[in-house]
Amino acid sequence: MARCFLTGVEFRVHDGHVLNRSDAYRLLRTLRTRAESLERLIAQLSPLDEPPTDTARFRKRAGGRQQRMICRAVAEALAHAHPEIELFLSWPALLARNAQDRMRMLKEHPLYGEGISSLVDGEVIPLETLSREVLGLIDPRRELTRGVQMAIRAGICIRYRTESATQIATLIRSTISGNEDLTVLGVPAQECDRVRASLLRILHAPTRSFDHERQ
Repeated sequence: MARCFLTGVEFRVHDGHVLNRSDAYRLLRTLRTRAESLERLIAQLSPLDEPPTDTARFRKRAGGRQQRMICRAVAEALAHAHPEIELFLSWPALLARNAQDRMRMLKEHPLYGEGISSLVDGEVIPLETLSREVLGLIDPRRELTRGVQMAIRAGICIRYRTESATQIATLIRSTISGNEDLTVLGVPAQECDRVRASLLRILHAPTRSFDHERQ
């Protein structure tokens, strides 16, 4: 009779099993090699870089830093080494996942949760796109605070999500210029004064050219 090393249970010798040491060590070496490869990828591609400042596209961009990108062919080749996970995401897929995550978190927001909860999955990504376009038209230099951006994204844009970005931006400008009640646009009453003050400052600010900013 033999005894199980781990449990102490007795059994007949011909029913016993021993470690396949050669294959186990071989797998361990392979896993270590894969782990080292993954660590190198993380070290190379996970840092965030400052965007270039010599183009208008990246000037004063919200968020400041950007992720390092690789081309599709390289991503597909590297991903074969780690089939257990989706090692790389396409840029549209990342934006979609981030949008879904933000909306999921904001469903508990005391001011905007109800409106966000009314969205179905297919409306989340178009709403994100619409919101970015509206903010680009209203606040091209990205000077609005996160709270005011939230009022536009989760208040105004949700209420008018069937309209175009240009129509929504025009509506915001006319409402501010006419000193009208912002609650009709979807801005919570307690946020109206702050949103109005910020939008007045942004919409009435003198226009600055990119050439002037570079000087």
